[in-house]
Amino acid sequence: YYLYGKMDGIDLMEMGTDLWMNGGRSDSHGELTNYNENLNTSTGVVRVVWNALYGTVAYCNTAIYYQDRGSTSDSTRKAKVAEAYFLRGFANWHIVENWGGVVLNTTSVAQAGAVERALRATEEQFYDQIISDLLFAAENLPETQADRGRVTKYTALAMLAKAYLQRTRLYADGSAEKKQYAELAYQAARQVIDARQLYQSDALQSGSTKYWLAENNKQNQENLF
Repeated sequence: YYLYGKMDGIDLMEMGTDLWMNGGRSDSHGELTNYNENLNTSTGVVRVVWNALYGTVAYCNTAIYYQDRGSTSDSTRKAKVAEAYFLRGFANWHIVENWGGVVLNTTSVAQAGAVERALRATEEQFYDQIISDLLFAAENLPETQADRGRVTKYTALAMLAKAYLQRTRLYADGSAEKKQYAELAYQAARQVIDARQLYQSDALQSGSTKYWLAENNKQNQENLF
C-alpha cells in the first residue's frame, strides 16, 4: 500500500529520474527530484517507505516462524507460507535497491525478541536471501489464485528474473558472475513468457494495444502482481 497506493513509493521510485521535473519555484520535493542537500534520513518519504518495507519483512518473518501452528489444510498453508516468502523477497529487493547493504533480518521478534544491535549485510547477502525466498515461492505458489491480487508462481518467477537481473550490477562487465545472473534472469523470464497467455495481435489491434484497453484494466491476463 505504501509503495503503490500512496505517493510515498512513487516519490522514492520515480523522482530523481527524467520522469520528473519541478514545476514551481519552491523546489518542492527537491531532495528527491534533484538529490539535493536536504535528502537525509529525516525525509518523510524515506522514513515512510523504510518503515513499511521493514514492517513487511517483520510480518513475513513471523508468518514463516509460526507456519506450523495454524489449523488450515496443508495446501492452503503451503500457499500462504509461499506468499510470505515472496513478500519478504519483494520487500528486501526494494530495501537493497534503495539503501544498499543495510540490515538483513530473517528472524521473527516472536522467536528472538528485540535485537539490541543491528548489523549491516552486504548487497550480495541480500541477493542470496532474496533469490532463495523467491525460488521457494516459485516452487510452492499455485499457478492461479481465487483472490485477485494474490501472488502466483508466475509473480514469483517474474520477480526472480528482476532480482537476477539487478544482481548483475554488482559485477564487472564481461565477468562470469554477470553472465551467470543475466542468463538466470533470462531463464526465469522465459518461463513466465512461455507459460502465460499473452494477448495476440489480430487484423484490427496489436496485442500490446489490447493490454492497455480500458476493459482489460481490472482483469488483465498479462498482469502478474
